[in-house]
Amino acid sequence: MSLWKKLLKIGRTEPAKPEPQPTAEATPSAASSDPAPTDPSETDALIQEPETEAEPTAVEEEAEDTVEDPTGPRPGATAQRGAKTRESDAVLAQREVLRRSPDAAGFAQLARLLIEDKALQTALAETVRSLTQYPDSTELLALKGDIHLGIKQWAEAETAFRQALAQAPEWPAALRGLALLAEKAKDWEQALVRWQTCQQYHPDHPDAADWRAAEVRALIRLGRHETAETLATELAASHPERAAGPVALAQTAAARQDWEAAIQRWQTCLERFPDHGDAADWRVELAAALVQAGHHGAAKQHYRTLLDQNSHLLDAYEGLATIAEAQDQADKAIDRYQDCLALRPKHPKAKRWRFKIGNLLMKLGKLEAAECEFQALADQYPGEALGEKGLQRIAKLRSRPTKPAAKAE
Repeated sequence: MSLWKKLLKIGRTEPAKPEPQPTAEATPSAASSDPAPTDPSETDALIQEPETEAEPTAVEEEAEDTVEDPTGPRPGATAQRGAKTRESDAVLAQREVLRRSPDAAGFAQLARLLIEDKALQTALAETVRSLTQYPDSTELLALKGDIHLGIKQWAEAETAFRQALAQAPEWPAALRGLALLAEKAKDWEQALVRWQTCQQYHPDHPDAADWRAAEVRALIRLGRHETAETLATELAASHPERAAGPVALAQTAAARQDWEAAIQRWQTCLERFPDHGDAADWRVELAAALVQAGHHGAAKQHYRTLLDQNSHLLDAYEGLATIAEAQDQADKAIDRYQDCLALRPKHPKAKRWRFKIGNLLMKLGKLEAAECEFQALADQYPGEALGEKGLQRIAKLRSRPTKPAAKAE
């Protein structure tokens, strides 16, 4: 789960949501009638992928499927399905309380209950209606901003948060909301300042440790690893009962690419807080660090454990694909990348997965299947060069003259 999605959890519960089924584990890759290249250089000289992958842009993130979005479906999704969801007993009870004794705090509680039920559009409508009666309610304004965050209406969220701060300049939920917006915009300097402001105004807030952890992550993004390590160490010492400190320490080790330290620190997180809500995410990070350190066997075990817990976990399929590729198991790597595409066809990494599939098929000598992948890549991402380069490489391979058969003595 991405940092943004973790920080965007505005409800207290997170029910599981169905996702598309991945391809079968044993499904073989598409066969091709193309013969395997006889010249070793033809399989070795594959199209090189950039060594560092660019971080997805905000546009790419918004285009991504919302299957794993903790705030629920996009606007109108329920209406499009024609489904009518029954309100929970807690929501119905709160409506009855408000019928008898309406007030701003009660309407805010109703909005929170609706957020927990993933009924964000209803929560937004109720909050807007409540603000017509209680326009001076800072709590309702901040909640309105949270709901706009949940449905990815960034400008509206900022407006609501600033309106709340205009009424109460130190309102913690509004300060946190603006910090989250800075992160969404990848403005890490601004995010750093805003998380520090949250702590400055509310050092004893129940979420102060999480804000310090967010400050550490912003420092990591800015490349200030030494300062991040110092703050993470202080956080772990000052809040030993919280996971925020050990997690921040593990993140700083990973940012420095000190994989052995990262492995040890993620293991510590899992050992000390085995029932934490983010434990699965920590195991993903641990497995990724094990891959980087070359401990492929241990990484596989963690990915399989994760898939036993959640058979639709994208990170596990991608991790297994990476391991298979590193171990020169092209067929297995292709199957796992195909699983990734089946789960999240619009993910920002989808073009990278399809590119890898095409490259691996070329390595296996399956030029016809590789050509199909590169053509699909070129059609789906016309502004990207990878698909076209792949097609050019296929054409070059096919244009090479075949070597004459040796004459019999």
